Amino acid sequence: QADAAAVLRLAANVQGKGVCYDCHSGDAAGNPDYGAPNLADEDWLYGGAREAIYSSVLNGRHGLCPAWVDRLKPGVIRALALDLHLRAQAARARKTLPGGTHG
Repeated sequence: QADAAAVLRLAANVQGKGVCYDCHSGDAAGNPDYGAPNLADEDWLYGGAREAIYSSVLNGRHGLCPAWVDRLKPGVIRALALDLHLRAQAARARKTLPGGTHG
C-alpha cells in the first residue's frame, strides 16, 4: 500500500534540479541525448531487483550516475529503489501477452 506522504517526498527529491530528473526526465523514461537509460521499463543494466537498484542509487554507476549516499537520506534511497522496481514490474506486465509469453 502506497504512503502518499512518502510519494510526495520522493517526487520532491528526484524531480528537483541536480537530481534524477536532470538525466532520466520527470517520468523516469530516460534521455538518449545524455545516454541516461529508461528507468521505467523492464530492461536493467545492473539488475532490476530492489537490492540492485538500491545499490545503483546508493553507490552510483561507473562515474556516470553519481552516488547519492551523501545527497539523499537512506529512506529516500529505499523509496526510490522500490518505486523504480515497481515501474519495472509494471512494464513487464504491460509486455506480457495473453498466454504468459513475452513480446
